[in-house]
Amino acid sequence: MHAAVELMTAIALIVAPFALGLSLDATIAAAGIGFMLLGLALSATDTDGRGTLPISAHATYDAAIALVLLAMAVIFGLAGEPLALAVLLVAGVAQLVLNGFTRYSPSHA
Repeated sequence: MHAAVELMTAIALIVAPFALGLSLDATIAAAGIGFMLLGLALSATDTDGRGTLPISAHATYDAAIALVLLAMAVIFGLAGEPLALAVLLVAGVAQLVLNGFTRYSPSHA
């Protein structure tokens, strides 16, 4: 479930700046973080093997991306781009909520 929500957030960050007509700076920032989040989501689809991360590293990256999204939202808000503020703020809060509801432990299904 975590990877699916993270994947949807990543796709939204990649597509939304183009669909909403954000500035070039905001588009590059949002899409760049979106692509990083996409890679992180794909690395969470398996628990071992190539292309996967240890659970502790994934938790750390999740927290870092959430904080970066919130910081970027503040920066673009201060720069006078309220739409970029809204997009990045929603994505950052979504990531924080996802992190809060995720139990970072190996699945033994």
